Amino acid sequence: MPKTRPKRRQKKYASSSLVDLLGLLRSEPRRRILIQLAAGPKDVATLAAEMKLSASTVRYHLGRLRDRRLVHVRRVAKRCLFRHSPNVSAIVGRQRVILRVATPDGSQVTLMIPAQVGGRQARYK
Repeated sequence: MPKTRPKRRQKKYASSSLVDLLGLLRSEPRRRILIQLAAGPKDVATLAAEMKLSASTVRYHLGRLRDRRLVHVRRVAKRCLFRHSPNVSAIVGRQRVILRVATPDGSQVTLMIPAQVGGRQARYK
């Protein structure tokens, strides 16, 4: 008897309100993931090593960003490469990082994050 895959559950996407988006971006690891992806597509292991977090933590936050359609995934062989969606941009500077996210309703969120976090230089590549 051939193996059959179980049906995947349809994920419910959060509403597109600005409050929900700000709540999602309130998490520092999610902001850091979006900033790390500004350099180009990366897999979970690379992100976890650069951010010094466990792979399961990075996977969790990528899942939340993916549910909100802020990151896209592309499968290459056995790896999944994550990248920004077209409505996300990050400008990494010496003093601050500017993260811009456009919402489906036409509004835009711009976050300015200082490069100094907790009294030490943050390493956003």
